[in-house]
Amino acid sequence: MPITHSELVEIGYEWLLRYVKCGFALKELSTYAPETPDVVGWKNNDSILIECKTSRADFHADRKKFFRENEYMGVGNYRFYLTPEGLLKADDIPEKWGWLEASEKGKIIKRIAPKGNIWNRFPRFESYLYSESLIMQSALRRVQKNGDLIKIFQRR
Repeated sequence: MPITHSELVEIGYEWLLRYVKCGFALKELSTYAPETPDVVGWKNNDSILIECKTSRADFHADRKKFFRENEYMGVGNYRFYLTPEGLLKADDIPEKWGWLEASEKGKIIKRIAPKGNIWNRFPRFESYLYSESLIMQSALRRVQKNGDLIKIFQRR
């Protein structure tokens, strides 16, 4: 059975947290930002976007969005497509983007990605900080609404 979009999102989310060691990550969070990333995480001073695609048609449609055509309007200092194995070819991937594939067993295969922990040699975008700020504010608002933020600060 083919990997679903939801499964790709989970695989990308786990990869950012476990292997990239992001401080935190969010998945499919709808906000007032123009872009709703499938997965976005933050590590140190950088943001990492993962867009999950299960079909070539969806991949090509994504490239026509205004924040893809105008890269300065997009989220993520580092940007990756995550696809099922065999869906795309390296020639399909836009300049500066990374590409990850998921095996049938859900393992990440790095096709176009930084080697090990050395990210400073990988192409970097200037992310649209306004969108990233809206995403973070929305996440914090949800945490605060649930009373979790108060609990975090009361522990200190």
